[in-house]
Order: sequence, then structure tokens, then C-alpha cells
Amino acid sequence: NAFCVPHIDTKGTNEVARVDIAKKMLLDAQLESGMENPIIGFGVDELAGIVYENGKVTIMSLGKRKNGIGEATCHILYVDQRREVMCIPLTPNTGEAATLEE
Repeated sequence: NAFCVPHIDTKGTNEVARVDIAKKMLLDAQLESGMENPIIGFGVDELAGIVYENGKVTIMSLGKRKNGIGEATCHILYVDQRREVMCIPLTPNTGEAATLEE
């Protein structure tokens, strides 16, 4: 199971950071389904893109993040064994593709 959160580096119309909403949704979904079957989230910054092709993902960036700090990128979100949601940024524009297992 997986879900995607567009514009994760921005606030929604309710002025709440999308990353905070995504973390809560992921934690709720994971606890409801049980820890045995991990649910993965993909967060996509406003100026980033994720391409899924032939079983591999490639991350692209078109500039700086919305807050101006660092390149826009994509993030993997998951619930760890302590039941905390981790949000790990991926390095964009490497020209490399990774499988979802990686």
C-alpha cells in the first residue's frame, strides 16, 4: 500500500503544513491496518516530480523548495517500530532510478 502527497512542502488552504497532515494520515492508516504490512507515502515538493517507469522511480527537481532552503525533491514517509512517522528526502536529479524495494 502507498499514497502520494503533492506539494508536501506547502500549507493547505487550512494553513496547516501538508507534511503534518500526511504524517497523521499515514500513522492512522498504519495503526488501523497493523504494523505487519508497511504503508509507504511519497511526498512531492511543489517544484519536484516523481517518475515511475518499468518498476523504477526517478526523482526530478525544477528548483528550490517553497521555503527557499534546498532543492525541491520527493520524500519517503513510513512508520518506524517506535510508531513515529519518518520523512526521508531523496536526492533529486541524479539520473539514477531506484526500485520501490530500495
